[in-house]
Amino acid sequence: MWSVLFLQFAVVLLFVGIFSVCAYGWLPFLIYGVARRRRGEGGKWQLAVAGVWVVWLAAFMLWSFLQMRLSPHIPSPFILLLLYLLLPFLLSAWIPLLIWGIARRRRKKKGGVWMTAVGGVWCLLLVSFMTYGIVKVSRINANFAWQRFDPGAYTGAVAAVEFPYTGEGNINLSVFPVESPPFAWSVHAVDTNRMVIPAGEYERATLRVQLKGGLFDFRFDTPFTVAQDEVFTFSGGFPLVASIDVEKQGDDRLSLEFSLIDSAGNEVMYRGRGEIGFEALSPDGVQVWRGDFEWG
Repeated sequence: MWSVLFLQFAVVLLFVGIFSVCAYGWLPFLIYGVARRRRGEGGKWQLAVAGVWVVWLAAFMLWSFLQMRLSPHIPSPFILLLLYLLLPFLLSAWIPLLIWGIARRRRKKKGGVWMTAVGGVWCLLLVSFMTYGIVKVSRINANFAWQRFDPGAYTGAVAAVEFPYTGEGNINLSVFPVESPPFAWSVHAVDTNRMVIPAGEYERATLRVQLKGGLFDFRFDTPFTVAQDEVFTFSGGFPLVASIDVEKQGDDRLSLEFSLIDSAGNEVMYRGRGEIGFEALSPDGVQVWRGDFEWG
């Protein structure tokens, strides 16, 4: 765990370092160029580099500002102002302050002590905040971790589940325990409708069947419990029932939502290039249409 946290912290520090160089890399050129100009030693190319850098940085910020302003997720200009001014300042402004303070202390000029102290404290607070955030996010991710289930290596009680679907294909089952971790067990099998899982209580399950022509996802949202050495059979199966929910929007618009469920009402999703064959039945069971269903 600590090795992962250290890696995440190093990545964040690298990002902050690169961001700081991009945001404030022009500042040393500007300071050095002004100093050389005041001493009559030139400094034109340093000032030119600083000027071009600032122009490109301002153009990039303006372009990003306009892109984000068009986004419906950030409706307030005040939020954009905070993102582009306050956040970069908090992340990296301590770096030039600390460097400048150390330089003034070495030259025994006034203000070097407090600049170094403020930059150092600022850095410590930022590192502490980043460490807290990384640990917090890691704990949240741990609570939502998926774990591959290997029946041969598992030492706890196991059980079996059986699905009302048979046929060929690559099958991936995900079961979500009531108590985590893990957030979900992932089980893989080929050409079978019975799979081994850890015994226990589960909130729901999803079954993904990958065929040559497409991909089926079956959702079983009803909680279930499976005891040791027990076989739990899910309800459902063929035929699949297709329907379209129609909702009127305005005077001349209709919203059409396609729905596909199995015989027990479990939600089914299909993705693929192949077509699905359907038949339409009247309320008394008479077939009125049969063929491939196209949607899109």
